[in-house]
Amino acid sequence: MTTSYAPPFALVTGCNSGTGEQLAIALAKNNYTVFATARRVESLDDLTRQHSNIIALPLELGESTSIERLRDSVTKYTEGRLDILINNAGMHYATPATDIDVNQVTKLFSVNVVAVMQMCQLFIPLLRKAPRPRIVQIGSVTRDVPVVCQSVYNASKAALSQYTKTLRVELRPLSIEVIEVVTGYVRSNILRDGVLISEDSLYRPIKSIVESIKNGGNKNGMPADEYAHVVRSFPGPISYNTRPSIHDGTMTTAQAVLQQKLTITPKTASLLMQAGYSDYRQLKYATPNGIVEQFTSKFGIPKTSASAYRRACRRLVFLGTQDDPEEQEKICADWTNKALAARGIWRVDFDDLTGEQIAELLMGTAE
Repeated sequence: MTTSYAPPFALVTGCNSGTGEQLAIALAKNNYTVFATARRVESLDDLTRQHSNIIALPLELGESTSIERLRDSVTKYTEGRLDILINNAGMHYATPATDIDVNQVTKLFSVNVVAVMQMCQLFIPLLRKAPRPRIVQIGSVTRDVPVVCQSVYNASKAALSQYTKTLRVELRPLSIEVIEVVTGYVRSNILRDGVLISEDSLYRPIKSIVESIKNGGNKNGMPADEYAHVVRSFPGPISYNTRPSIHDGTMTTAQAVLQQKLTITPKTASLLMQAGYSDYRQLKYATPNGIVEQFTSKFGIPKTSASAYRRACRRLVFLGTQDDPEEQEKICADWTNKALAARGIWRVDFDDLTGEQIAELLMGTAE
């Protein structure tokens, strides 16, 4: 057994591009020995050429035996220890719920959920030998927000989130920290495939509209290197007494401000964004009654719910009318500290984060 804990070891899945690639680079720059995986190991040649402490290993997440071989390879190299496991790899599937292919659904859940469960199960014995072990699940804001034409993907991320929450409770006695990174739009290959809508689909007339929204998410998403920087470097959440969730990427600003910071439900947050209020600054000239009327006319909310929505919207509008950024921040901080402490949601100043900070955060090296 090794007697030294330096350098630490990290395993990152799905490193051939985007988020995984940038996380591997950020960790390597901070003196981690990084095991980077991809289905085609040759796709990692540039990565290993540029960073001598990145080791490329093949992984087919849909195959249990491939995960077992990966465990054996890492065990042999590290003498049975792993400091950070980052489950980043996943697949996307965009189609209306009426048009799903059951085989594709099974494949997606196998990769996005079942494989992650097996990764955690097989690598927990290695993590237990590290001084400060962490499991990081790269989740999605769609665990809460019902993005259309990707019901299967949304459901897989909701399942991953619930599994992660339960895993966090179960591993706490073993001193293994479990963190979920709730990701919005990040520029990556996962969003580049089109929406699958057949010629006879009920939704065929709006195919171009849905695809333009999806492509816009990729175009306007946070660059992957900035995302990795946030994960690596934002202060706090990796210590043993910190919050379990990190929100990062485009669209998490709206989702977290509307849902987490102001103590309103995911449904309310979703309705606000669908009504065009993707950022609290857009609420400056709105009124609570006006927003609730929009909800009623557009989404048919029952009159019995109007008062609850009005209370939530009153706080949103109050925030939107504050022109002074410092005053806005003060209000957000006050609401956050009071509302989220009991929920176990970690607060992030979203607009100030970059990708490299996330990787620093995960390594616990931030000031």
